[in-house]
Amino acid sequence: RRTTAALAAGTLCLIAGPAVAAPGDVSRLTTLPGGGQAAAGAQGAAFSPDGTRVLFTSTAPLAGVATGGVRQLYMRDLAAGRTVLVSSSAAGVPANGDVVDPDARRAYGASLDGRYVVFSSTARNLVPADANGAARDVFRKDTVTGAITVVSRDARGVQPSGGVTGDPSIS
Repeated sequence: RRTTAALAAGTLCLIAGPAVAAPGDVSRLTTLPGGGQAAAGAQGAAFSPDGTRVLFTSTAPLAGVATGGVRQLYMRDLAAGRTVLVSSSAAGVPANGDVVDPDARRAYGASLDGRYVVFSSTARNLVPADANGAARDVFRKDTVTGAITVVSRDARGVQPSGGVTGDPSIS
C-alpha cells in the first residue's frame, strides 16, 4: 500500500505540476472554492486519459455546494484550476448517497477529454425515476451539459432491484 500511495502521489505531482504551476512546484488540488483548506480529506486519484483532469471523492464542499456529509465525486480541471461536483443531478443537486470509492481501486473514470464520467453510487436523487432506491447503480455524467443517466440497466431498460457489483470504466 505504501508503494502504491507513493506512486499515486508522485504521479499526481508529475501530471498536475506542469498544468497548474511551474515545473517542480507542488499544488494542492483539493481546496475550497476560495482556496482554503477543507475540514474533510479527499480520497482517490483517477486521471482523464489526456491527463488534464483528475477525479477524487470527498465529503467536503469542494465545489461550493453543501454535501451533507455524503461522499461526492469531484473533477478538477488542471488547466482551468477549477473543481466541479460530478455526483449531482442535472439540476446540480448533490447525491444523497455515497459515491463508491474502495481503497484498492477507483470505482469511477473519465473519457479521454473528461466530458463523460462514470461512477457508482447509492444515491436515489440523481435521476428522476431511480427504480431501485438506495441500491448501487452506475451513472454516466456529461460534464458539459450536466445530463446524468443510469447505465446499469438490463436489455429492457430495467434497473436491477439489488443493485450492481463491480466497478465501472469508460472507453
